Amino acid sequence: MPFVENVLAILDERRIPNNELARRAGISSGGISKILRSDGNPNLQNMQKIADALDVPLFVLLIDEKSPPSDDGELRREVAKLLSALSPEDLHQMLDYAAFLKSRHGA
Repeated sequence: MPFVENVLAILDERRIPNNELARRAGISSGGISKILRSDGNPNLQNMQKIADALDVPLFVLLIDEKSPPSDDGELRREVAKLLSALSPEDLHQMLDYAAFLKSRHGA
């Protein structure tokens, strides 16, 4: 899962221990360990907390850097694949977040 791989890469690059990430994100150490071991899919709220704790946009953690989309069609397929793994509740949160971003940018 690109999310876990990207989080681990940032933690390693910045030399941030898992317990520090847990503290910054407001997620229990056990919860962070479970996410980083890929035991199930983290919910959108926890993914956003982790992104905020690392001071990066969430989409940065979701992108597969090993094979970035080469065109618009491939990007749309990648987004569809990521969205298909989300629960209905997470999809609603994603829509709310997208509306928030749209309002911030005046689009």
